[in-house]
Amino acid sequence: MNQPPPEKNNAPAICDTAFPLWWEGLLLGALGLDRAGTTAPAFLDALRFFNTQWVGGEGVDYTDRRADLRAYACFYMPANMPKLWMMLDRTPGLAAALGAKPWRIREIGCGPGTFLWAALLWLEQRAPDALRNLTGITGVDRHPGFLTIARRIAAAVTSRPAFRHIRAEFIEADWHDAPPAADEFAIFGNVLNEATAEEAARIAALPAAAIAVIEPGTLKTFHRLLPLRDALAKAGRPVIFPCPPTGERASCPAHGTPGVPPGTMCSPPHRHTDTPPHQFPPSLPPCPMPADNWCHFAVNRFRLPLVQSMAAKAGRLNPRHNFCGFLFGKPGVTPAAGPAAGAVCWRTLSHLRKSNRSGVRWLCSGACLREIVLGRRDRNDGNRAFLDAEWGDLLEISPGPGRNNPAKTARLAESDTVAVTDPTDPTDRSDRPHHPAG
Repeated sequence: MNQPPPEKNNAPAICDTAFPLWWEGLLLGALGLDRAGTTAPAFLDALRFFNTQWVGGEGVDYTDRRADLRAYACFYMPANMPKLWMMLDRTPGLAAALGAKPWRIREIGCGPGTFLWAALLWLEQRAPDALRNLTGITGVDRHPGFLTIARRIAAAVTSRPAFRHIRAEFIEADWHDAPPAADEFAIFGNVLNEATAEEAARIAALPAAAIAVIEPGTLKTFHRLLPLRDALAKAGRPVIFPCPPTGERASCPAHGTPGVPPGTMCSPPHRHTDTPPHQFPPSLPPCPMPADNWCHFAVNRFRLPLVQSMAAKAGRLNPRHNFCGFLFGKPGVTPAAGPAAGAVCWRTLSHLRKSNRSGVRWLCSGACLREIVLGRRDRNDGNRAFLDAEWGDLLEISPGPGRNNPAKTARLAESDTVAVTDPTDPTDRSDRPHHPAG
């Protein structure tokens, strides 16, 4: 059976948000460091210690004398921040909806405040109106050393004009004891990949206005997150990333196609490798990803020059940083627009591959996992977005007159139209033409 490659050798997806020029200096100042100190042997030994602990799979003992939390804040924190940017860049309507009135952000398992700072930098660059309505941020973590660093960074960040109106607080607690409120965007970073069914149910019952889940981009992690995805969807939360919005994706259009060998055009319904089959909410079909593959994305960990210099000294030259991520909205709070009439939304799960002058890439509609081809003779301005899209973009594909859904043929035709879209854009697209005029 054809399957999407794990994307080990291609460049990460483009993230439009960037670190401002002042960020590196602010970070080093808050930590009492200079650039030279970040490449000292003892400092780099801490990076090796963290990496060895993570690879070993036993978790990190942050109280170990080798665990210099400043090294974590200089290297791993800015390496992780673009993961949230990549998701928010593709769902900008989420912040617009949340920020239409006063709101807050809460990061669970915040460490030094990784995704709190990521959110603030993103809002400053991409959603200034929502930033003005942001009243506060809260970080929750069990490690007091991380919270000390987070408070130092917060003092520096909130001294800048764009963030002076924001109240920052940090709580030493387990997330169960400091859950998010109804006006908060809750971000769970690297804390839920081993969530039990009971914990998934508790998270699904949270009143948060929206929930982000960001975890390591591994096969094991992805399949462990699927029951959590299903629990939140069953509770009525729309999945706005990465699963495409509802529409014609409720059933796979490739099923029952004459002449199509079973398993070659669409992956079978997913079954967890370590749990028995379970019931899926009617609004969310079983994940079509096979058990030996996973839905993941990647960012460039070297977006901050400080991280690149530390990596060069430590001999860590791979720029890719994989992750699995989900964004969940809240009914009545987060818009989740479906595709235009006759169209189907597909998430791009690979880079464009060129074969015999055709463009080939893996797409997922939420029910179907398909490798779609656009031949060179069928290319035009109407379907150019298929070639130009980045890994992680959401494509809305509208079949041309008399055409079937491309999931049946695995090919795009000249009359098909393709557009990069945002599932959080509340614009009504039901009356939009879904094929080129004439």
